[in-house]
This record gives sequence, C-alpha cells and structure tokens, in this order.
Amino acid sequence: MAMKTNKLQVTRGGTRKEIAAKNRKRYVDQLAREEAEVESWFRDFDWNRSNKLEKDELMALLKHLNPRHEPTPEAIDYLITKATEISTYSMHVKGDANSGVDRGNIRMVLKQYRAHIREQEYIDAIFRKHDRDNRGKLNRKELLSLLNDAVPGSNADDEDVDFILAKCDLNKDRMIDRDELLPMLVVWRAIGVQKKTDLQKQREVVQRSAAASVLSNMLKKSPMPSPRVESTAASPAPSPRVPDVDTPRSVGTPQAVDTPRSVGTPPPRQGFEMGHKLYVTVPSRASSSKHEETSVCVIL
Repeated sequence: MAMKTNKLQVTRGGTRKEIAAKNRKRYVDQLAREEAEVESWFRDFDWNRSNKLEKDELMALLKHLNPRHEPTPEAIDYLITKATEISTYSMHVKGDANSGVDRGNIRMVLKQYRAHIREQEYIDAIFRKHDRDNRGKLNRKELLSLLNDAVPGSNADDEDVDFILAKCDLNKDRMIDRDELLPMLVVWRAIGVQKKTDLQKQREVVQRSAAASVLSNMLKKSPMPSPRVESTAASPAPSPRVPDVDTPRSVGTPQAVDTPRSVGTPPPRQGFEMGHKLYVTVPSRASSSKHEETSVCVIL
C-alpha cells in the first residue's frame, strides 16, 4: 500500500517552513556580519571619534581596502559630497565635501569607489592600447582608432575627431592626454551611440528598398497567375418532370423554342463579397432547354 506523502515535504532542504526559516536566519547573519565589519572600520579609522569618516580618515580606509589603487583628493571630495547630499522629489540639498561619511552611507561610498576603480582600469587599458608611441597623448590617428573602439559600429570619421578636439582638448595642443580622456569618453559615448542608431536605421531603409526593388523586378518578369475559380454550390436540383402529353395548342400560337446561348461564359448577373472571396451567380451551360444557374467562388 502506497503511503501518502506530505505536500510540504521538499526533496532537499526540508519543508517549506524550514527553508523559509533558514533563509531568514541567513539574512540576519549577513546583516550582523556587515554591521560588525562597519563597526571595525569606524573603530580603526574614526580617529577623532566623531562617528563620521572625514577626508583623511576616509582616504586611509580606501587605501586599506584597495591597496593597489590610491584615491585622489578629487575622488574623496566627490564621494563625501554624494554621501552627504539630500535629494527628494521636492527638495535637493547639495552635499558638503568638508563633512564626513556616517555608518549608514559608508557601504554606498565603497560601492561607488569600486565602480570608479573599474572605470579607471578601463580608461588606463584603452589609453595604453591606442597610445602606440607611448607619449602619453593621443594624436588624430590614435584618437580615431579609440573612438571606433569605444563605440563599435559608430564609424567615426575625421569630422568626429575635429568635434572631440574642439570640445575636450582643454590645453589646446590638438591631442588628448590621460586627464582629458574620461570627459572625452562621456561626450563621445552619447554622440557615438546616437550615430550608431542612425546608421542602423539607414541600413534598414536601404535593405527594405532593395528588397522591394527585387520583388518588383520578379513581378515584371513573371506576371501574376490568373485567379482560381472554385465552385461552392451543390449540383442544381433537377427540373420537375413534365408529363409527355400532347396539349392542343390554339391556332396561330407559335411554339416556344429555347435559343442556345453564345459560346463563352456569360457575364455574372449578381454577386456579393465575403472576406477575400467573391461569390457570383452565373447562368449554366449544362442544359440547353432550361435556364439553370450555379454559384461560383473566385479567390482573389
């Protein structure tokens, strides 16, 4: 006899209640570890015990967590300003770089700084890749190569190089150095992505036009076939049998004679349209003695 299984039983990990309890405990343990880590940071780097990490203290913490990347004073000012600003739907209060970062915002600051490190690593890599003569500056040819590499498919040209130099070459030496690269990439990404989108739309228009031209040529070479005709009506009902009885006719009354129709399909007498099919009623040539009719369907 087969035993009934508990609907709450899970193959691995226990019942649903047990799994939910384990997930809650895991979440609580993670929060406890994060709070303990933050407390250790403030215990080691909040030197004046103000419950805030000021510029020197924050710089020391970032060096400790990222030994290979030393933060610049500009980066520290930016991080503290973003951490202390207040932005709501109806109000915006600018942050103060001379203030400090409290416990509630320290993890957000670390996340922003790690993103900044990744951005700097990308900038260093792409600059070294295109600075072929190792002069620390990008000439026109190297800059053109970098633009196409930063936004693939943008098809950067000399006009784009002239625009970038006019907007981002701050020292006016007709080159882009390392300090000018980050703002230049911000400007070019906005322009290059839009240019790439426009080029894709132009290619789609050209492809549709070429497809329409090919189809038109094919239709000219091979004309459209004539429409098919299908009969949708049942066989006409037989005419009532007339008894073979000689009926005396009055003198002078001519006998009615059926005149045969001309060769060819007579024009339709009436019709109606349903969807993509046209149903028409035409005289039938099946019999020369009776005016029979049939319904045919022309598929358009």
